[in-house]
Amino acid sequence: MNQEELDPSIDRVLNSFDGAEKAKPQPYILTRIQSRLNARATAGFWGKTSAFLSRPIVAGLGLFVFILVNIFVLANNPNPKTPASMATTTVSNYEFAIQVSSLYDIENQEP
Repeated sequence: MNQEELDPSIDRVLNSFDGAEKAKPQPYILTRIQSRLNARATAGFWGKTSAFLSRPIVAGLGLFVFILVNIFVLANNPNPKTPASMATTTVSNYEFAIQVSSLYDIENQEP
């Protein structure tokens, strides 16, 4: 193509934008996009599970149940160890006996 044939087609393309207006988005398009992205992020079993467990009411109830179980276990302990009962136990002298040998006592070791 030569320049004389190309000029009218270029002018026709450039003039096609004369009546164009600025595009207007649909109302609330940003909130729709954000909700779809959030739905896609929480898709799947682990995403839904973590979203459910991160709710404050579920976390608070879990903490409450944990504390109740601990109180129940401590209250129903049949053999509590108090400091007074721990002090009455005796330890034999030989229970903690340790035989240590070093390089200097090789010839003086006792069987």
